[in-house]
Amino acid sequence: MGSHAARLADWEVALQIGKRVAGPGPIVPPEDRARMREDLAAHVLRAEEFVAGFTDLTVTGFRSRAWVMGRGAWIRQNVAGLQRLMEPLAERLLEKRPTRPTIARKAVGAQAGAILGYVSRRVLGQFDVFLPPDDDGLIYFVGPNLIEVERRYGLVPSDFRLWVAIHEVTHRVQFSTAPWLRAFLGGMVDEYLETVSLDPHQLMDQLRRAAEEARTGAGPGGILRLLTPEQRAIFERTRCVAWSSASSARSASIRRWRSTTAASDSCAM
Repeated sequence: MGSHAARLADWEVALQIGKRVAGPGPIVPPEDRARMREDLAAHVLRAEEFVAGFTDLTVTGFRSRAWVMGRGAWIRQNVAGLQRLMEPLAERLLEKRPTRPTIARKAVGAQAGAILGYVSRRVLGQFDVFLPPDDDGLIYFVGPNLIEVERRYGLVPSDFRLWVAIHEVTHRVQFSTAPWLRAFLGGMVDEYLETVSLDPHQLMDQLRRAAEEARTGAGPGGILRLLTPEQRAIFERTRCVAWSSASSARSASIRRWRSTTAASDSCAM
């Protein structure tokens, strides 16, 4: 998959670095994993009904399906997605320079892996916007992270898991009913990828700057230190689009709930 993207970056390095950064997460007994799979399989179907009922927005394509996975599997899925996204850009870049030094490919892979590994420790669920058509409806849930949050805050698992399912299904409903969002977000991803440097010297400069910011406490925290200022701005815009796409559907849900409540009150008077 992704012959041009494979020549642009070492994706095996991305996977290895990502898993190393992610760590295994909390230990989850087999019976708890089985219960989580059953819970989330039911929750995504309930969530789809809730969101569609409150917003009058309907999902096209296959019904929503839960895929409960570990951090490593989440990284693997997103590495595959990143390869698909990078294929057009890789083709354009390789037209100018057909071969890439091994160190450059490994450096790009390491940067991608570090970012995915960092995110994999925090993500609870994900609606993958750029899944191939045959996988339409799949929603990712990172089991160890869900368990970790439930234990840390003493949450009721059934309630918390349903809440996460509603959040992710809301994203799916929004993108299903607003097809332009996928293309718009894809354009922002392309814009970000255009800023990725394949020059080993520039990549080393980025790492040195990140180390200096970490030492002095300057700049943003966490993995954002590995991004250039231009990349940070694009990242923030992309994050805002993802947030607003969900919040707009939630707003519609609130408006629908209020109108239903008002109608009930008026009938009772």
